[in-house]
Amino acid sequence: MWLNRSSDGRPRSLRKALKVVEQTFRPALLTGRDLDQAAEAFGRALVEALEHDPALAADLLERPGRRLPAEGYAAALGPARRAALHEVVGHGDRTVLTVIAEAAGRAGDLALERAAGGRLAVLAGEQDTADSLVSLLRRRQDAGLLDLDTATQALRAYTARAALAHDAALWGAFFDHLADPLVPDLYPVKLFLGRGGDAVRLADNPVRKREALDCCAASQHLDDVLAALELARTEGWSERARDFHERAGELLLAAGRPAEALAHCEQAGRRDLVSHCHEQLGDHRSALAACPAQEPDRLASLAAACHPDIDDQVQRGDRIAALGLVSDILGQLERAARPTERVAGAAAELQGLRAAVVAVERRRLDDLLRRAPAEDRPTVHLEWSRFEEAAGHPAEAAGHAEDAGDLYRAHTLFRKAERFGDADRVLKSEDSAEGRAARAASREAGGDLLGAARLHEQDGRYGRRALRPGGRRLGGGPLSDPLEGRGGDRGPAAGTVPAQDGRHRRARRALPGRHRAQGTRLGRPGAAEVAGRTGRRGRPRTAAGTGGPGPGRDRRRRPQGVRGAGRGVGAAGPRRDGRPLRRRLGPRPRDPLVRRRPVRRAP
Repeated sequence: MWLNRSSDGRPRSLRKALKVVEQTFRPALLTGRDLDQAAEAFGRALVEALEHDPALAADLLERPGRRLPAEGYAAALGPARRAALHEVVGHGDRTVLTVIAEAAGRAGDLALERAAGGRLAVLAGEQDTADSLVSLLRRRQDAGLLDLDTATQALRAYTARAALAHDAALWGAFFDHLADPLVPDLYPVKLFLGRGGDAVRLADNPVRKREALDCCAASQHLDDVLAALELARTEGWSERARDFHERAGELLLAAGRPAEALAHCEQAGRRDLVSHCHEQLGDHRSALAACPAQEPDRLASLAAACHPDIDDQVQRGDRIAALGLVSDILGQLERAARPTERVAGAAAELQGLRAAVVAVERRRLDDLLRRAPAEDRPTVHLEWSRFEEAAGHPAEAAGHAEDAGDLYRAHTLFRKAERFGDADRVLKSEDSAEGRAARAASREAGGDLLGAARLHEQDGRYGRRALRPGGRRLGGGPLSDPLEGRGGDRGPAAGTVPAQDGRHRRARRALPGRHRAQGTRLGRPGAAEVAGRTGRRGRPRTAAGTGGPGPGRDRRRRPQGVRGAGRGVGAAGPRRDGRPLRRRLGPRPRDPLVRRRPVRRAP
């Protein structure tokens, strides 16, 4: 019999309670008074056994306890005994807790059963393996006794000593069958389940925060990515924030929400994603501008998608805007990293569209100009000039601007077309300092450095020196009379006969040949000066007209006048525009500074 055990160490009250249980459970069928007596005796003996011999309590529950119906357990565990069992739950071992949970379940006391079961689950989490804990939790779940508090306490105890990932398959199967309301709100559990947003919320140290960000990076849920983005911003992790901007943009774009994805893609610096966002929004021009150069075929397809925009501009009559749009699209096609057939075809098609727009608009403007009265023609010319400029024809635009009387616009357009002579010509009538400055700038840009120097000299801008093509200056000062301040007869007016020192000779040699072939220019003397300075063989004359200076004579060169004129260059005589007239006296004397050959002297 179950009672045939050694009674050594058992208190007298327990032995007496067990004897009463044996007597009350003798009837084969417990009903009425016998049931009440048996239940009372069972309850007393169970409480005594739980306190002194938990193994004996388990035997009581298995053998005589099986004969008690549910109402008998309710009578056995009265209010006083239940209160005592609640106290035992707090410090009982696993055997005690198992007996109390089983007895409370048979008595229908859910509060006591859950308290004992929860404590038992916590002990299993602290001590048992993953298999034992999962088995216990599943049994309670199948019995409908598992609640959120029990699962939370058990898993908190287990994750404090082991990671769920060590038994990923076992825990994965458990959570797959666990109802979502029963999933504990614990960081290890949320991290294991890949719920990054909850992991970010529960992360309480830097290590967990970084783990949560890694979890969110692998998540397919937008909420997780946005939560990680906010955490990265808060912590100041700019690189991670940029990564999550990119991830959010990808998810939103895949979800068909390009308007929301656009801001994230721009923050991430992903121009390819930005281009796709604009394309889904129907903004093909912006999509083309953002398309990377490494996708030439997509550039070509987006350029073709922009043709309706060009057609709309033409239909509205804004052909200048249409040409600007064509130029922008062609510029985008030029960004292609490598030439392809599709890019070349798209560019050729756009060139054809531009030619068609130009031809149609020129015909319209020509008809309008023929029909316009004289007073309205400048307006038509000005409109035509703007159109030609938009079409990329600055020379034609400058001509129409000149016909319209807008000389400044004509000047700038001629310079843009690199027709610097025309740019200088249109401003000849403008005899102001500003006009001369603009003309001088045109001459410098066109390579006419001496002409620019003359215009600067007229306004007294001696500090601004002409530049040779390499950027070096020609000479060190303003154009001036070389004989000024030397006394005697002066040469021509300032700026016409510069000094023949080494500096001017180097400047003259740097000029193009057409400048050296002209008359009086910077760094080159006129015929009169050459005739007055050189002898029959090109050697400089002295004051006495001999080949060398005599003793005591002035060694400085002085102008000797024009041959046969009977007077010096600086003397009074026929002049034009302040310059002395030069008579034609046969062949021009050789310039000794152009190419001087050594004179062979007789021995």
